[in-house]
Amino acid sequence: MGITRLEGIFLWHLVCVFVISANAVDITQLNIWPMPKSVSYGYGNLHLSNEFELRTDGSKFADASSILKDAFKRSLDLLRSTHELEFHASKIDPSLVLKGIHVVVSSPSDELQHGTDESYELHVPAKGNPLYARIEAKTVYGALHGLEVHQVPWTIVDQPRFSYRGLLIDTSRHYLPVLVIKKVIDSMAYAKLNVLHWHIVDTQSFPLELPSYPKLWDGAYSVPERYTFADGEEIVSYAKRRGINVLAEIDVPGHAESWGVGYPALWPSKDCKQPLDVSNEFTFKLIDGILSDFNKIFKYKFVHLGGDEVNTSCWETTPHVRKWLQKNRMNGSEAYEYFVLRAQKIALSHGYDIINWEETFNSFGKKLNPKTVVHNWLGSGVAQNVVKAGLRCIVSNQDKWYLDHLDAFWQGVYSNEPLTNITDPKEQALVLGGEVCAWAEHIDASDIEQTIWPRAAAAAVLESDGLSEGTVGKLSTPERLWTPYDKLAKDPEKIKSRLSYFRCLLNQRGVAAAPLDGYGREAPIEPDDTNEVNIWPMPVSVSFGSGNLHLSNDFELITKGSKFADASGTLKEAFFRTIDIVRSSHVVELDTSKINPSLVLKGIHVIISSPSDELQYGIDESYKLNIPAHGKPVYAYIEAKTVYGALHGLQTFSQICSYSISSRGISVHQVPWIIADQPRFSYRGLLIDTARHYQPLQVIKKIIDAMAYTKLNVLHWHIVDTQSFPLEIPSYPKLWDGSFTIFERYTVADAVEIKRGINVLAEIDVPGHAESWLQKQGMDDSAAYQYFVLRVQKLALSHGYEIINWEETFNDFGSKLNPQTVVHNWIGGGVAEKIVKAGLRCIVSNQDKWYLDHYIRWQDFYANEPLENITNHELHSRVLGGEVCMWGELIDAGDIEQMVWPRAAAAAERMWTSYDKLAKDPSDVRGRLSHFRCLLNQRGVAAGPLEGLGKTSPYGPGSCYTK
Repeated sequence: MGITRLEGIFLWHLVCVFVISANAVDITQLNIWPMPKSVSYGYGNLHLSNEFELRTDGSKFADASSILKDAFKRSLDLLRSTHELEFHASKIDPSLVLKGIHVVVSSPSDELQHGTDESYELHVPAKGNPLYARIEAKTVYGALHGLEVHQVPWTIVDQPRFSYRGLLIDTSRHYLPVLVIKKVIDSMAYAKLNVLHWHIVDTQSFPLELPSYPKLWDGAYSVPERYTFADGEEIVSYAKRRGINVLAEIDVPGHAESWGVGYPALWPSKDCKQPLDVSNEFTFKLIDGILSDFNKIFKYKFVHLGGDEVNTSCWETTPHVRKWLQKNRMNGSEAYEYFVLRAQKIALSHGYDIINWEETFNSFGKKLNPKTVVHNWLGSGVAQNVVKAGLRCIVSNQDKWYLDHLDAFWQGVYSNEPLTNITDPKEQALVLGGEVCAWAEHIDASDIEQTIWPRAAAAAVLESDGLSEGTVGKLSTPERLWTPYDKLAKDPEKIKSRLSYFRCLLNQRGVAAAPLDGYGREAPIEPDDTNEVNIWPMPVSVSFGSGNLHLSNDFELITKGSKFADASGTLKEAFFRTIDIVRSSHVVELDTSKINPSLVLKGIHVIISSPSDELQYGIDESYKLNIPAHGKPVYAYIEAKTVYGALHGLQTFSQICSYSISSRGISVHQVPWIIADQPRFSYRGLLIDTARHYQPLQVIKKIIDAMAYTKLNVLHWHIVDTQSFPLEIPSYPKLWDGSFTIFERYTVADAVEIKRGINVLAEIDVPGHAESWLQKQGMDDSAAYQYFVLRVQKLALSHGYEIINWEETFNDFGSKLNPQTVVHNWIGGGVAEKIVKAGLRCIVSNQDKWYLDHYIRWQDFYANEPLENITNHELHSRVLGGEVCMWGELIDAGDIEQMVWPRAAAAAERMWTSYDKLAKDPSDVRGRLSHFRCLLNQRGVAAGPLEGLGKTSPYGPGSCYTK
């Protein structure tokens, strides 16, 4: 039925990982999460073919929608993402090469619904010619789970314990960009969670477009913080292709104040805005319209109608509602029951089964429709009562499975048992499963991943107490929502190492999962008003108008007249990245072919005067960007001396573009634009430290992407230090024996791969942070230190390098340093002045202002001036620029983005924008920086809020753009 070919990766030693050392892994550690129902494994070793293929012959599933092919490609892309691949399987004995995977699905349907069979069997033989792995599954969604298990060669038989394995996200308290929701969905698939409970609306905001009642989303925080109808469809489709259902919730009648922003008649009065007006027929007509629209997006058999935390005093004190209550002989409690039951009937009329929060059961459980699923959250013991009453139940007791409770440790999350005190098998069958909840009062796009992971994975899975050892290990080991109860570990500590491994795997895949130990993460606060020109960093010269253009669906790059041939694809790749970023915030529905051509921006014409793509310190990074207001056709223009200036121009262009809710396309606002721009300093750096904590290659790439957005141009890679040596050095291959583990290493090819128009400054910190290197040979400490530094300087110069040294070398023997030395100031202020007066060059990183691992306010980052007290203009040129530093003692892949952004962006403007354009008072740029922080969130960068010290939490629900 078809073959898909992809470039290969290694399959090694029971675990599909990039192979670095075949002798360093203890094969008794089975690092699968969640643990399958049944596993047998051997000790063999296979290599994945460079043309590893998917075979589906014999399968009844036609895969017309490419669900299986796409999942296969994603699985291989994930494995390839950790390192650059250099291996060629064609040079290996064919009997040791896994040529592909054969997937046989017995059901032709791709319907995804509650109760869909998710079982699968995975077989990877040790020998054969050709050699194929095999997955057998009843449905394509079972096959997707099989593709997610990478630790082969094994025989695995697997199926879930519960059909409902949920995660709640809340987009009312804080809006989550579509890209962020998609990342959450991807990570759910890794842990085999299968229901995204989307708490879309609440008291605070109503961000979703519903055509039947178009004014409902007037209750959104702001225009950018909305989901179009097409966005909703895209999220559901994206989830389905990963085997995940989307459960939509409207929480009525008590959590609905935002509904009345567009339809004030829903409020009992302007002073008493919730619960929804039970006396108004329009209330129920509108609920009917909402559920009618839901039916077009949300195909899951359940809808969540909320019903929790209803205070009826508003009804009893509002005259017209009180009159209605008296007429119908109801008190507040009876009206609450009336509202919930009537909403249930409306949902049933649309073909939904209903889920309600447990207060409905506690208040009038006998009156609930038999199709009701009761969602337990207040505490333990409720599920037992629900199933005894003959109703179905989902467990989310807040003391264990509320992820926004930062004191809910992973051990408690792991140990929470949905079937506690439920012994009757018939009653056990009524427990559909469980759900972990990430309520968003103090969660936004900057910290949602750390808050969810890895604790949600602890709920997703549990295992048995141990494994038997022998020539072939065998175990039948389950997990909390995935595997049978009698297989669960009694002591959570027994699975700590495996969960730690899974957390590292999430980090490798670009998911900011937090460490296991301690509380759940720290978190954000919000911005206020924004300035008229929301570009960061501010260009040297800007003029703009009041017109508007639409970005063409076929927006193109033109390079006619440019001397830059782009043989390496640097410009083309940057262009496509820019357009992908601009279009990533929402689904684009606008057909620009139907728009007046004079209002459509057809493309961008880039003219570069230098043919070279050499990237080096001091290259010209200037550019000019011109976007006219009219023309036929209309093109934007970038002129630059080098391709790297053009890349900056594209970044600025991307900030001028935004999604238009009215047109459902990408608009270029405030045309015409005329921008002339160049950096103030040639060195604008960010230090990352991969010795204290390893940063996966994907995380480093994300940091580099975000650096490009802020026009930082040097990644100072502090690769090695006292703690670890993770980089491969071919001349001395045993150096990386000093890495933490074989998984926490960078190959030479990995280092070569890191690029984005950004220079990479490599550092080896000697001699003080390399204990075994220094031999004193009869010298005292100071003399040996000087001797060592000066000798290493000569070695570097012999290789054509200029040298950068930390300031202690200048403080101790500055007059002896080579004249080509650049001194890196970090200890404090005033040193740069002394360095340039001594005739040396300097980079400024004074720790009291520009150390990101110090909890310093963004205002101090913005105000720190590299030329402070250097009044002689001839000395200014010796200050190359500045660098913000992210030392890694307490930072890893789980929180590095929050720690770096947006504070590094504040420093980036100081280093890019001409001095006379910089704000004297940082509060003057707060609105613009807040807007840029929101833009970073839209692009999938977990930039924290401005207020507070480093990574902090939102003080409560609110908008990213306005508070």
